[in-house]
Amino acid sequence: MTSHSYSRIERKRSKRAIFQSFLLIFGALVFLFIFVVFLIPQVIRIYDAMTSSTVSFDDKDTIPPQLPVLDPPLPEATFSGQLVLKGYTEQDVKVALVIDGELLQEVQTSPDGFFLFDELDLSQGEYTIQITAEDANKNVSKTFEQHFTIDTETPKLEVLTPTDGTTITRRRDQTIPIEVQTEASATVTVNGRQIFVDITGKATGSYSLVEGENLLVIESKDVAGNITKQELKVQFSP
Repeated sequence: MTSHSYSRIERKRSKRAIFQSFLLIFGALVFLFIFVVFLIPQVIRIYDAMTSSTVSFDDKDTIPPQLPVLDPPLPEATFSGQLVLKGYTEQDVKVALVIDGELLQEVQTSPDGFFLFDELDLSQGEYTIQITAEDANKNVSKTFEQHFTIDTETPKLEVLTPTDGTTITRRRDQTIPIEVQTEASATVTVNGRQIFVDITGKATGSYSLVEGENLLVIESKDVAGNITKQELKVQFSP
């Protein structure tokens, strides 16, 4: 074999080797592309699915529900023992109502988190109310607690000045003093206008008369909403 023929064969082998190398590199790049674009995301999705299912199975919710809140608020005193209590906390939890240590009602909150206790009928006296919320995992909220009073007695009311049937004749006496004895925490009004009440329950104020007969309506209202009313007439004839 001549050197010329040998050189031609070597060139063919070299070209074949280069072509095979090119095919190997191209195939490797294609495989790498498929692996990165398709296989890795699929593996990640499978791993995430397995991890999330494991967490949801093993990890239990330990966060308690939101503190229940009454809306509207319960007043510190009321004259009616028939109560309806409304409020809100988290959705789909069990809310328990305890009054003076006795469980009275349990209700489920709405999808908006609202609850309602009705048909409560309490007698006169002082009470302590407690409300808690419990979710499906037995997590219990902090306790909402409030003291309140059912008071059905009307406040005492004694009008000291003026007396019923009084006649005023001098113009300088047209504005008359008002003195009333009632409860210290009561609100006193004379014809709808509030007058001052001191810590002893004595209410003082004044009222300007018009000529002729004046009807004075004096009311005392306690913190529970009970009202005592007294009417009297004062004649102004200057």
